[in-house]
Amino acid sequence: MSPQSIAILIWLAVSHCIRTFSGHQSGVSSCCFSADGSRILSVAGDGPKLWDVASGLEVSPLSEPSERVTASAFSPDGSWLVTASDQKTLKTWDAVTGRRLAVFSAGERVADDCAVSPDNTRILYGAYGVLGLIDSSTGAPIAAFHLPVDFWVMRCAFSADGTRVIAVNNHASELRLWNAGSAEELAALHKDVEYVSWLNTLNTGLRLDQDGWGFSRDGTLAVAVFYGALKVWSISNGVELARFVRVPEEEWEWHPRHLNYGRITAWALSPGATRLAIGYDDGATWMWETATGNLLWAGPEPQRQSIMSIAFSPGGTHLVSGSVNGRLILWDAADGMALASFLAHEQSLNACAFHPDGTTVLTASGDATLKLRDLLSL
Repeated sequence: MSPQSIAILIWLAVSHCIRTFSGHQSGVSSCCFSADGSRILSVAGDGPKLWDVASGLEVSPLSEPSERVTASAFSPDGSWLVTASDQKTLKTWDAVTGRRLAVFSAGERVADDCAVSPDNTRILYGAYGVLGLIDSSTGAPIAAFHLPVDFWVMRCAFSADGTRVIAVNNHASELRLWNAGSAEELAALHKDVEYVSWLNTLNTGLRLDQDGWGFSRDGTLAVAVFYGALKVWSISNGVELARFVRVPEEEWEWHPRHLNYGRITAWALSPGATRLAIGYDDGATWMWETATGNLLWAGPEPQRQSIMSIAFSPGGTHLVSGSVNGRLILWDAADGMALASFLAHEQSLNACAFHPDGTTVLTASGDATLKLRDLLSL
């Protein structure tokens, strides 16, 4: 079969929407599957929702009528999830029934983020001046990590092996790394704070991405996005290993009309962290080799619409990207061939995720819906 015929088959498979999840009252900003693929957790301005994949129905509300949920996360085994709220609490929920399991105190602050350890036994939460670790069954405190003065935790996470925790401050300019067992601080990783502060003073509507930090799946690398550069650090010693820059920093022009060119808006590491896919504000999608920093391929820029989301398939063979105009593109991750491209949503495609078995793709949009598309025709 010719490559063109294969592309047509893929187009037909991917563009077929098998299920739409409706119920959010505002744009959906993120989405993910549970480990077994039976549940979806989505987040929007009106809070998180838990969905049954098979029926497309909401399982159960994840909040009380009077509270605002500030963060949510699945347990790695997918059997339960945790939410943080403006009631200064952390709640756990059964992912199958949606039943509330427990309510724990988050101290004197409202938690802005939370995460569950890989072994499901601990919950990490962060707030202004607080990064705490509790037992997921009893809520008993396990550790309190020392933070600098005025450090406001906006994102926190475990490494894949559960031995390290990270916290990112509210300016997205600094990441701190601790030993999860001893609470010893191991490293402080910085972006260029002066440049980040300079960007914040511009009246351009530019929003710094608070999700620009993360771990590789094997827990050995930390990744940070800084405007037009993506930096990779070693978790073991905090040393910067590589920097991926589309436009050399000395060529960045200090004028608001140039800010969008080369700015990173989405990224994803492949399974095994051997490749790095980066989406840019001008609609470009580039694939890099993590170990060498070599560019493997550069995709076209359809309609020059900002790339808002990127995800690898579980096997790493395919890549999907979503743009600000709702366009979904399916790529061959090996050579950068665009296998399918179509408008999947009426508004910005803010997040995308492959089902754990790789047969379907989930997309979340500013139009307040999520859509599931079938890849089985391949």
